[in-house]
Amino acid sequence: MEFQDVEIRSVLDILAQFTEMNIVASDSVAGNITLRLINVPWDQALDIILKSKKSRQARKW
Repeated sequence: MEFQDVEIRSVLDILAQFTEMNIVASDSVAGNITLRLINVPWDQALDIILKSKKSRQARKW
């Protein structure tokens, strides 16, 4: 997974489509992100992406 100066909401949308999960982001999740993640499980990738923007995830099963 590699992105350069892409809106974080677009990255989350791509991740949601890839994993077939529902991701809901609050209005405070905004800005651009540059990242390169190789051989990183999707759940760890999500944690890394959100932590980079000082956000967190809440899961409800």
